[in-house]
Amino acid sequence: MKTLIFNGSPRNNGGTAALIKELTSNITGEVNVINSYKSNISPCVDCRYCWTNDKCSLDDDMQKIYRHIDEADNIIIASPVYFSELTGSLLSLMSRLQFLWAARRFRNTEMLSMKKRNGALILVDGGEGCAENAMSMGKCLLRKMNSDFIGSVYFSGTENVPKSDMIVPEHISAEIKELSINLSARFETDKERRSRIYPVLLCEYNPTWPQWFAEEKINLEHLIGKDNIARISHYGSTSVPGLIAKPTIDILLEIKGNADIDRVIAALPSPEYICLSEAGLTMPTPPPHLMFLKGYLSDGYAEKVFHIHVVYPRDPRNYDATHDELLFRDYLTAHPEAAAEYAELKRGLLKNYKHDRDGYTEAKSEFIRAVTEKARKETDRAKALYISDLDGTLLNRNAKLSEYTVNILNALIAKGVHFSVATARTAATSVLMLEHVAINAPLILMNGVLIYDMTEKRYVKKELLEKEKTHRIISTMKKTELTGLMYALSDDELITYYERLDNEALKNFVYERMRKYNKQFSQIDNFADAETEIIYFCFLDNDDNIHRLYKEIKDIGGLRIERYQDIYSDDLWYMEVFNETASKYNAVQFLRQNYGFDKVIGFGDNLNDIPLFDACDECYAVANAKPELKERATAVIGVNDEDGVAKWLEENVL
Repeated sequence: MKTLIFNGSPRNNGGTAALIKELTSNITGEVNVINSYKSNISPCVDCRYCWTNDKCSLDDDMQKIYRHIDEADNIIIASPVYFSELTGSLLSLMSRLQFLWAARRFRNTEMLSMKKRNGALILVDGGEGCAENAMSMGKCLLRKMNSDFIGSVYFSGTENVPKSDMIVPEHISAEIKELSINLSARFETDKERRSRIYPVLLCEYNPTWPQWFAEEKINLEHLIGKDNIARISHYGSTSVPGLIAKPTIDILLEIKGNADIDRVIAALPSPEYICLSEAGLTMPTPPPHLMFLKGYLSDGYAEKVFHIHVVYPRDPRNYDATHDELLFRDYLTAHPEAAAEYAELKRGLLKNYKHDRDGYTEAKSEFIRAVTEKARKETDRAKALYISDLDGTLLNRNAKLSEYTVNILNALIAKGVHFSVATARTAATSVLMLEHVAINAPLILMNGVLIYDMTEKRYVKKELLEKEKTHRIISTMKKTELTGLMYALSDDELITYYERLDNEALKNFVYERMRKYNKQFSQIDNFADAETEIIYFCFLDNDDNIHRLYKEIKDIGGLRIERYQDIYSDDLWYMEVFNETASKYNAVQFLRQNYGFDKVIGFGDNLNDIPLFDACDECYAVANAKPELKERATAVIGVNDEDGVAKWLEENVL
């Protein structure tokens, strides 16, 4: 439907402009407004060229207006009343209708198609009501444009309204709405009619909207049956506190995989619920996306309006799977600045899309897509764990975190990324090394023997060695005349025992940790005398001695033995002995199950990181890593001494 309005008022905010604005907000289709005071149109000069020719001799904007008149379904003349007549500017423009009259009179031809057109008048004056001449002239001009007069609106007494504050009286507004209905009745399509009676409305946030949802949720559970429902969620703008919104409650109704969709449809009775099957939308499992409308009356909206989207959950096996609509809702709720930007966008769009719901929705789609992508990334971050080995991986050659690495880790954590470490070190040294990093996930210590929560300052998981196996390990040490360190727990406090420090490696290990980290070591005459929970043995020696001890201990059974070369010294080897159930692999699985991590990304350099890599969805070896680890890696990244892990995180996650 096309509507052409001739505006004969010189004022942008007067009564005529106010009524035109009111009309266009209540009418659908394409609307063109021609302002006689702003148009480049000359008056008719009675040159009589059109008496014998099929065009006007004046070449100006009127040529376009002839086409608009021909294409129009509705033609409205709107004007102030000046001295009982239409304004001179408007009459000057309308004098060019002489071209249409002359064609009929002298050339016996019709310049306009014979389509049916509606005609209407909107007249405004500041006097006591003297519009008969203007009304008569307006009707005459409409006839010249082959328009059937169907009604008028007359707004008088505007001299009492300040020129900067034109307010349309309620009864005049009602007349304008009635005129818009009459103009539309003959020409509008079903879609245009729906757009007119169901316009896009925006309201300030109503705190009763959540209660409307709660009431309808109970109603849906009663109609469909709780056994058929996986989840019912309130989404859309009405679910975001403080956000302007169409006063429509959007509901996401996820039915269970075994629910009978035909029974669901039958359970929502018509005409209260209008079922719209949205063809073309594909769902993970049949049926297609179904949408029910509630609150749509024959002449407009009810007091409470609902859009009910019926879908299967994203993953039929997991009723907590998150739909994009819910991600968008949660992001706006958590980010008021994004909600404010969305509100501003909607206010701007309302000017052009009040009667175009599809266009309004499409115009918002790019913003919604971008915000949903941000929300998805935040969700992925919240459910992902990035976990790195310390020595040789996250630490530099001086066994320290660089300032750059600390800054990158803290920037990631501030954005909700979960980061932790999986190391052979104990809590004493690890916590001190990480003191400037806001670690937000438990640490995997001693290659998985302990899991430590830095926030709660407690061990959340510990793997103990059986007493019988402990005694056999100690006996083997006596037999080979080799010694090491024994780690134990007493009232959740880690104690490190030694019998003697009879090689340089052990001495350096102990003295360094005492000096750098103020770690306490306890000398004991015989490891067997310790009345504590034994969890771990550590041996440091040359390759020959470590290998000799390994051959004796490996046959005990029920143990996990990690044997690897020291990254700081080619002549030194480590061997760690602990419960076979303790490993970086099992520790990662514990974090998945107990802390809700869906994805784990690991970083390492040495052989004791193989179990970590086996547990990860993605694993990255630093360039200085052992060849065996590189073979298992998703990719090889930069060396530890050049912040390889931090740079990868900055480029791929931050």
